[in-house]
Amino acid sequence: SDNRMLLFLQDASNGDWKVLFIDTSTGTTQVFQQLGSFYENSYLSQEVRVDWSPNGRYAAFSSTKRRKSQLLLLDTYQGTVRSIDWGGAYVYKVEWSFDSSGFLFHAPSLEHTFLSAGSWSVFHYNITTMVVDTLSPQAATWLQIEWSPAGRYIVASTSPPSGQVRSPFNLYLWDTVRDSQVTLTQNADTYLDYTWSPDGRYLAWTYEKDEIFEYRLLDVSLGTQHLLLATQNFRSGLYWIDSNQLMIGVQNETDHFIYIVDVLTGEMRRSGSLRNISSWSLSPDNRYLIAVNSSLQSRGNDLLDLFTLEATLLSEHPGNEVERAWSPDGERYVFVGEDDGYDLYIVDLPCLCVRRVTQTFLEEAVPLWVR
Repeated sequence: SDNRMLLFLQDASNGDWKVLFIDTSTGTTQVFQQLGSFYENSYLSQEVRVDWSPNGRYAAFSSTKRRKSQLLLLDTYQGTVRSIDWGGAYVYKVEWSFDSSGFLFHAPSLEHTFLSAGSWSVFHYNITTMVVDTLSPQAATWLQIEWSPAGRYIVASTSPPSGQVRSPFNLYLWDTVRDSQVTLTQNADTYLDYTWSPDGRYLAWTYEKDEIFEYRLLDVSLGTQHLLLATQNFRSGLYWIDSNQLMIGVQNETDHFIYIVDVLTGEMRRSGSLRNISSWSLSPDNRYLIAVNSSLQSRGNDLLDLFTLEATLLSEHPGNEVERAWSPDGERYVFVGEDDGYDLYIVDLPCLCVRRVTQTFLEEAVPLWVR
């Protein structure tokens, strides 16, 4: 958080770790218990993953001793560390609720060890009751979990354990208030993407089944579900412009299209062809979209006005764009172009002109606007 941090220290002689909690506002430091040694394998880096609660009070992290993982919860207000027991052997990922009342965590099913985990489950820990509940069916592998912005709903994608000839994907929505679960997508051939509206009222998702890509919308306040679009073209992304407008990207082998859906009226608008987009970048006010085209036959970027859906060719330089950033006011755009080196280019939207601002023997990287 802004003025509280955790410092993890490892003893080089035995590999054991300990945690220092530092409050920079008061200058106080507190040392917590020995944590044992952490796994060293492809699933964990040598850095320690710490997941702070949104209110900055709690920090969840895991440690291991004798090949078993501990899930620990640090309460910085009370200066205590609580061990959370769920019977498993390894914790992969922690997802806090927006109101800091609890968190979800990924872990192998109870009958599996870490190294032989064939089925991953999702567990929920309640801060107040200190109870761990299993949310996901033991037969499924939960790939991704996410809270709704309002903190009431949890959406998760699943697939069966590995080794099956056919592995369909399912999408579930769990209502934490009613303690009920709804299957949104069943036996899809490919799980693709989902996204919440900023106000948490709508959930949009896309998946592929029988070579058809479907885009669907759920109004969680009413419990109604709608099919927005069904196409044989490939999917490229979902993004909310605001709480009522959803942007959908689709593409075929040569062209790319942007759809804008008004979820209140059901109106759908489509842009013209934007050629083949390798990536896109939205302006800070979500008014413009930079469509980056890195095709070997035709390079260059399109500027798409999301209000009018009119596109303008911005630049046509010979190299790839590898990194980019918008200015805070949305009137300029900087990118790293790969030509005879990696140099910076700036696009000024008022005049739609591109200028090269560096030409060095070094490689420019990670542009960031300061103001």
